Order: sequence, then structure tokens, then C-alpha cells
Amino acid sequence: MDIAEILGQIRRPTATVPLCLRGDLMAVWEQLERDFEAANNSVDDDVTASGRSSRAGKIAREMEDLRREMQSATRVFTLQAARRPEWLRMYAEHRPDDGDDGKKEAFAVAIVAACAADPVMTPTQAEQLRDELTDGQWEDLVRGVMKLNRTSPGVPFSTAAAVEAALGS
Repeated sequence: MDIAEILGQIRRPTATVPLCLRGDLMAVWEQLERDFEAANNSVDDDVTASGRSSRAGKIAREMEDLRREMQSATRVFTLQAARRPEWLRMYAEHRPDDGDDGKKEAFAVAIVAACAADPVMTPTQAEQLRDELTDGQWEDLVRGVMKLNRTSPGVPFSTAAAVEAALGS
């Protein structure tokens, strides 16, 4: 195989970063967890035939409904690595390692915008997104972009999937 064929086979790495956009529901979840623990550990007359608390079962169903609601409010961002010349240009423009927090933020906005494949966004939109997300959510996106551009993709392996495939289930 010659270099032209190799160059024609190259596809830039992609990755996904899921973000739950309904962080306000975490307080509801935490209260349900406390209520479930209390109901599950209490001794009362309201038990099912299996000896489990009816109240704990009701709360568990509420928790599962809430988990589904949060899952449906989760947006998966698809990222694609930048071409190396573009990455180096952005890095050179912002020099994020010089200790200037403003440049670090500008670099983060630039790379998220440049690597956002779905949804596609401009730097201005990436900045608006950053301002609405929590610091942790924004860092998840930035880490995803950094990983795509600063590491070499390998061939993934899952022991559980390989065993399942071998068993033919």
C-alpha cells in the first residue's frame, strides 16, 4: 500500500460527550434517594407479600421515572478532532499554557467550536454554551476535545462483548 492509499483511508477521530441539561432535577433525585433509604430501612405495617416496603417500592418507581426524564434531557455532543494544522494554529493563537486564564478560556471556546460536529457551533455559540453550563459540564466537553486531539486512537476492546459475541447470544 502506498502513502496515497494510506492518506485516503484516514478519518479523524470522533467521540461523544453526554450532558444532562436538566441539572435542576438532581435535587429531586437526591431527596428521593433519602426518602427511599428511610422507607427501605423502616419497619411499618405497609409491606408487600414479599416483605418489602410498599412506600419504598413507590419511591423506587418515582426514581426510575425521574431517571428516564433526566435521560431524555441528556444531549449527546458529537466531537471530531481538528486537522493538525488547525489545532496548532488555535494553540499558537491562544497559548493556553502561559498562565493567562483569559487565553485559556479563549482556547477552550475555540477548540470546542472547531471540533463540535453535532451540534455545529460558532465560537460565539460555544461561549454562550459555556456560560450556561456548569463548570463541570464545560470541562467534560473541553476534556473530550483535548483527548481527541492529543491522544492517538487505538483499537478498543471489551472482554464482556467479546465473550458475548463468542457465545453467540
